[in-house]
Amino acid sequence: MSISTAQSELCQVESDDSLHEYGGGHGNKGNDFARFWLINELLKLTIHGEKEYLFILEYVQDVARIDDPVSPSTITLYQLKKKEGGVWDLNTLAGLTAKGKQVKSDSPLAKLLKSILGFKVLTADAEFVSNTRYKIELNAGGTALSMDYVSLTELSTERQTHFRDSTAINNSISPNDVPLHKIGLRYAPIEVNDMRVHVIGAAHGMLKQLSVAHAAQADSFVDALFAKLATASRNTSKCKSWEELIDKRGYSKKQFSEALATLQLLPDQQKRREDVLKELAATLHWHTRDEMRIEVALTELARLKLSGCHNSITDPEWAQVKAICDLSESESWPMADEFNAIAAYLRNTQPDESISQVRALAIYVMVQTWTNRIYD
Repeated sequence: MSISTAQSELCQVESDDSLHEYGGGHGNKGNDFARFWLINELLKLTIHGEKEYLFILEYVQDVARIDDPVSPSTITLYQLKKKEGGVWDLNTLAGLTAKGKQVKSDSPLAKLLKSILGFKVLTADAEFVSNTRYKIELNAGGTALSMDYVSLTELSTERQTHFRDSTAINNSISPNDVPLHKIGLRYAPIEVNDMRVHVIGAAHGMLKQLSVAHAAQADSFVDALFAKLATASRNTSKCKSWEELIDKRGYSKKQFSEALATLQLLPDQQKRREDVLKELAATLHWHTRDEMRIEVALTELARLKLSGCHNSITDPEWAQVKAICDLSESESWPMADEFNAIAAYLRNTQPDESISQVRALAIYVMVQTWTNRIYD
C-alpha cells in the first residue's frame, strides 16, 4: 500500500459529508470532555512508550487516531460522549427497544459502523467512549456494567443479528460483511464536574516519572495542551489536502514530545520561588518567622494549584499582574519594587487573606508570569 493511496483516502473521507458525525447538543462540557480525554490519552501513550501516532480532531467523529503520520495504515475513530447520571443501554446507543430489531440509522453506533465502512484502504475500527458505564446484556451472561471495554461481538447473539441485519440494509452490504468486531464501547473514568483536576493528577504522575522538578507544573502543562487542542478542534472547515488537515487539526507524537521537552527546559518554578523568597527576605529585612510563614503559604498554594482548586487565592486577575510585570521589565525595576506593587494590588483584591498569604501569592504569580514569557 503506497503512502499516497492511504493519504488520498483520508482526504476523500474528509470531504464526504455522509461519513461525518457533526456536533451534538452536549455543549461546553461535552467539548471539554473530548479535549481532556485526549490529553489523558496522550499521557497514557507516553507512559506506555508508544513510538508513533497522529491524532486528528473533528475528523469523521470527534477524534481520529492514525498509527503513523508519514505512512498511515490504520485508523481508529472515537466518538466521545459525556453523560451525567444513568447508564448507556442499547436504546440510547442504537435505538433498540426491548422488543425492537431495527438499529436506528441516526444512532451513535449505526453512525460508527457507517464511518468505518467508508475506509477501503486503511484498516479502520472505532470506539464509543464515555464517562458512564454500559448496561448491555452479554452473550456470556450478565451485563457489561463492570467492564471497561466491550466489543459488539460480545453482545447477545440476538442483538448481534439485529446489528448485522440493520447495518446491511442501511449500507447495502451483506450481513456477513458487517464488522462488529471493529466497534467497541469504552468506559473513561473522568468525572465530568472535575475533569481538569483528574487530568492534572494524571499529568503530575507522568511528569514525576520524567522530571520530578517539573511535576508541580502539571496544571500549566495541561492548560497549555487544552488551549492547543481547543484551537485545533475549532478548525472544522473542510481541508483540501493532507498537509492542510494535519496542520489545522492534527496533533502528533512529535508535537507532544516537543511540548514535554519545552517544559523540561523551563526553570524549576518551586526552586525559583524559594530563591525569590530568600532574596526578598534579605532585601526587605523580613523576620525569620515571617519568612517561614510565607514559605508555608507558598507550599499550600502550590498544593491547591496542583489539585486544580479554583478560588480567589489561586485565580488572581492575571492580566493586571502581567501588566505590572511588563511595566517592571520595561522600566527595569528592582525585584523588591515589582513584588511590592503586585502585593499592594493583591492586598486590595484579597482583603480577607493574611499578609503571609498575600506575599506568598505575589511571589507565586511573579514567578509564573516570568515563566509564561518563555512561551510568548
